[in-house]
Amino acid sequence: MSRSRAIAIARKRAGGGRVDSVDRDDDDGRAVWKVKLARAGGIEREVSIRVSDGRVLKVETDRDDQNDRDDGDDDRDGD
Repeated sequence: MSRSRAIAIARKRAGGGRVDSVDRDDDDGRAVWKVKLARAGGIEREVSIRVSDGRVLKVETDRDDQNDRDDGDDDRDGD
């Protein structure tokens, strides 16, 4: 899967946003794209997408607030 396809999948899953970074990585032996998106209100999302089939494996959300805490991890990996 191409970088541009991974960005399109990530934007759709995250509800849009500005692309901060796109990296191809190895996650537990699987090739994945990790797309980081910034949204209004200081919300950042990182979407992990399996290269082989475009399946979204994980969506992590971080809200840039005073406590700089992680506001959630939407782990969709059913393996």
